[in-house]
Amino acid sequence: MVALTPCSAEQLYEKFKALTLYMPPWQWGEIEAALPLFPGVIKEFAEQLFKQYGGVVRAVLARGHLPAAHSTLQAALSEASPDKILQQVSGPSRKVGRPVKP
Repeated sequence: MVALTPCSAEQLYEKFKALTLYMPPWQWGEIEAALPLFPGVIKEFAEQLFKQYGGVVRAVLARGHLPAAHSTLQAALSEASPDKILQQVSGPSRKVGRPVKP
């Protein structure tokens, strides 16, 4: 016998609001099978994104219709270096390669 206790939507939200669900990476075949559900996504571009980001669905299917934005990102990444990124994050006063004192 199963007994169910009625609860409101608010009670369900309170119970599960801290629950975080993660989706594992997809294989290319799974992404390819889902392409008809995303009519704006270009298959060849999605395949290129898959090769770059792996099976992260959001990176492949949600961005698969934005080749111009992707090329802008690629241009920015090609000009970036670890030193430039570290200086951008740490500020210009920090010398690259020197340990930070606690």
